[in-house]
Amino acid sequence: METRLDDVELDVIIVGGGMAGIAAAQQLLQNGMTNILVLEAQDYLGGRIKTINTEYGHIDLGAEWIHGQKGNTLYDIAVENRLVHNRNQSFYISPSSASIYDVHEFRTENGSLVNRNIVCQVSKAMEDLYCKSINSAPKEYQQDNEIISEIELSKFDKAISKDYMTKSFATHYSEGFDEYLESCDITDYDIQKALYKWRLKWELGDNCCASLDDVAFPGRYIMCEGHGITDLKFGFGSVFDVLKKDLPKQKVQLRKPVKQIKWKRNICSVECFDGSVYKSKHVIVTVPIGYLKNHMTSMFCPSLPDKKVHAIQNIGFSNLVKVFLAWKKPFWCESYSGVQFVWTSDSIQEQLQTVIGKHGTTEMLKVDGNPWYHDITGFERCTGRPNVLCGWLVGEGAELSTTLSDIDVSKVCTRLLHCFCGDENIPEPDNIYRSQWQSNQYIGGGYSYVSTRTQDGDFEALCQSLPSNQNPRLLFAGEATSFNFYSTTHGAYETGIRAAKTIITLKQQSKEPTINL
Repeated sequence: METRLDDVELDVIIVGGGMAGIAAAQQLLQNGMTNILVLEAQDYLGGRIKTINTEYGHIDLGAEWIHGQKGNTLYDIAVENRLVHNRNQSFYISPSSASIYDVHEFRTENGSLVNRNIVCQVSKAMEDLYCKSINSAPKEYQQDNEIISEIELSKFDKAISKDYMTKSFATHYSEGFDEYLESCDITDYDIQKALYKWRLKWELGDNCCASLDDVAFPGRYIMCEGHGITDLKFGFGSVFDVLKKDLPKQKVQLRKPVKQIKWKRNICSVECFDGSVYKSKHVIVTVPIGYLKNHMTSMFCPSLPDKKVHAIQNIGFSNLVKVFLAWKKPFWCESYSGVQFVWTSDSIQEQLQTVIGKHGTTEMLKVDGNPWYHDITGFERCTGRPNVLCGWLVGEGAELSTTLSDIDVSKVCTRLLHCFCGDENIPEPDNIYRSQWQSNQYIGGGYSYVSTRTQDGDFEALCQSLPSNQNPRLLFAGEATSFNFYSTTHGAYETGIRAAKTIITLKQQSKEPTINL
């Protein structure tokens, strides 16, 4: 008679089959702990990694790039498996903030091209403002690249000081840029101010937040050495495929959203919404922090400690929308890299709003009264996909856009390209693809950031195993639980390894026999 998984006491159940979950599973398997099970709510593995193949090439609706190289395991994996683009190829275009200033066109809504010298001046001023504060960060803020154990996490939390992160991104940039403008030629004031506002929108996307007033400056993020953006030949899914290829199919259950985890005793119980129940000695929770925010009250029995609840509530987690427009025949020339939208004229904005209103979207207004599409920063060429442009919809506009149809968004984007490129002949795209992570009930947004609500002890409370680090029955992993690499896939990967190592170390110390299924 075949043994049912829900009749067996497992060593480890991993809730969530994204980067952190698969990293944890592979680490456990490689260390002889095969009595494990991954429960994934969706019908695919990957979480916020989702690469789709289209007639125009691959489209990354979620994670797209590897950030940094030295000390980045995912970069090493990508290089080893020949998944990285050759930077000498002519179609390679890096989308980092610095290169955007260098190679993209910056245009106003009347089609005027902004002087490149002024664009570069503003770029340097903003980068100087950022680097000045980063360089003043306390040394203890910087975590070593070595993957640490759960028990060691507290030493990093002591580095979080409200005396250091006393400002928001918005306040820091506002004060610094106002000082910079005082030294500028008054004739360039308006356009420099407009470029500054564009940069703030870019920061909304980079931090995946609704407001820069909510983002602690400068946060704890540390970039791995090397190029900040590494593009992949076949999309980010190709890297994830390498990681999951050795994971036995019987170790994964798809379409298994978890209803409740009982964790108080030495044996944990995991109940799914379909009624199935699994028992294990340990549970690693790797679901996005957005899902925890919405479900932590009902998901755990007993309830999570107040400190962990507050830590989850204090973490920033918002939305970011990528809009891919594809044409069978591109309207741009080979040397074209992209266009960024610099809003300047109220009168032209009103005219544009009237035209776009014909598509029924004028009621989608932000708190400041501007329409949702003001939060589209611009469009850029996609590496290796010559017929595709990618636009970034950030902040409040990203959240508002979730109710719109693809047709509406496509028409509005086309009209914006008409205005900013100064070309009424640009055709509507043949296809549009959008990321909609906020609407995904199992994810709820893009990725995490350190908010101005962060308090001393939040990071330690977030990552602490329950009932204790010394008796880790319920463990937590995922990008939001990474001290310096939050918001990244390599951060998620390392937290999965960290959680697995905690269990492996405990098992080795207890000398428990290993059960192979």
